[in-house]
Amino acid sequence: YGFMNLDWLPTLFENDTPYDGNSQLYLVDGDSGDFIMDMWHDTLGNLYDGSMGTRITKPGYDLETMIDDIANGRSGYYIFKSRTAGEYFYTRYQPVGINNWSIQLTVLESVAFAAFREIIRIIMTLGGVVTTITVAYIFIALVQHQRRLHQKQLQIRQTTFMFEVQQILFDAHEKPEMMVKALERAAQTLEAEGVLLLSLYDNLVHKVTAWRSDDAVFLDVNGGENLVADFLHSTKRLVENHSVLFYENDITSGLTQNELELMRLRNVHSIMLTPVLDAEGKLQGILCAVNLRKKWRTCSYLECVAHSFMMAMRNIESYQLIHNMGTIDVLTGLNNRNSYEVAIQRYANLRYNRLHCIYIDANGLHELNDQQGHKAGDEMLRFLANCICSVFGHEHTYRIGGDEFVSFAIDADVDDITARLVSLRRQVENNGYYISIGAAYQQYPEHSLERLLAQAEAAMYQDKRRFYKTHDRRNRQRNVFNNGGNISL
Repeated sequence: YGFMNLDWLPTLFENDTPYDGNSQLYLVDGDSGDFIMDMWHDTLGNLYDGSMGTRITKPGYDLETMIDDIANGRSGYYIFKSRTAGEYFYTRYQPVGINNWSIQLTVLESVAFAAFREIIRIIMTLGGVVTTITVAYIFIALVQHQRRLHQKQLQIRQTTFMFEVQQILFDAHEKPEMMVKALERAAQTLEAEGVLLLSLYDNLVHKVTAWRSDDAVFLDVNGGENLVADFLHSTKRLVENHSVLFYENDITSGLTQNELELMRLRNVHSIMLTPVLDAEGKLQGILCAVNLRKKWRTCSYLECVAHSFMMAMRNIESYQLIHNMGTIDVLTGLNNRNSYEVAIQRYANLRYNRLHCIYIDANGLHELNDQQGHKAGDEMLRFLANCICSVFGHEHTYRIGGDEFVSFAIDADVDDITARLVSLRRQVENNGYYISIGAAYQQYPEHSLERLLAQAEAAMYQDKRRFYKTHDRRNRQRNVFNNGGNISL
């Protein structure tokens, strides 16, 4: 036990009051209700005298509970509203372990929660920052997603376009007109007045395949033009596997003044050029979209089909080569025996009024080969082929054997055929060669091609026998038509 002057007690807390002195500190005797210490009021009072009964208590708290707790040495909370301050006071009470005394701390709500409000303010600030960052992140993510979605849509459209062009070009080797169809599809996608495929050979335009709209104003490119020399800068970029995109008044295109002037002269206000390279990276052609109605940033649409056009060009060349090997006589350039066998089926089903068959054999070929060599014989056959084509055309003329030729004439007059045969024989003999000719014709409704061929061949052999019988006589009469008509030459 000890003794203490209670008047000194408040002085112990003068410089150490909670909440920086903005609080009320009391010491209460639970047995009597007397305030032993009151650091707020000038006089000491009593908790149990009913003077606090007029205070407004916050719901969930009551004065009687606090009085009972203090009287029985229990701790707790009590909240009431001050009429003078106009806000709630928060009170905490608990025993101090001396007698039945309890210490009571009362503080204004604004003071008690000042630190909490600062924390709330900081949290709100941080929340605002986090929200801003989150919104910005979501916005950026949405933009990137939209961009990726747009890119995927472009890729899908471009892939679909590439697939459509490949489908169109699939059988271009058999149907070369499909090349134009594919170019038209490219023009529709690029919204261009026209699209051209320029095949190059030795820096010259070897072949031009083009599609152009009805309202196109640009000038056509002609075969034989030296575009490499005219558009040197652009060609250099194409050779380096770089596309060229030009729009009128575009100072970043890199085209020379000469190229720009040539564009203007050709009525070209925009152009997209993409190289067509072979497997070795050599420039074999140029895909060219002219006068674009849409502003494009890249040449990706043309670039993605350049290889397809390259393959189509190669397929057409290969197919034509194989076709020629199978259907064209290498020595003379005429249709060969294979073409003849296919053609006679066509002639057999042909509707005509009159069909002529002319059978021609080169006289003395064997002797010429023996005496002067096969080179001389080859020259003779090439000469005869040219003569026959000059009279009867190339389409219906065939070399069916070593020295045998057959021509057909559809709906020709007999006198016209007779005059042609006279002209043919004169051409040949004026150059020191000789031929045997047999000709026959049949008229509608007779359609026996087998008999027609036999008649013409028989007439040719008859003419050949006469030749070898009287080969030293240049002026003679020969029967060239068999069962179809007779003519004297």
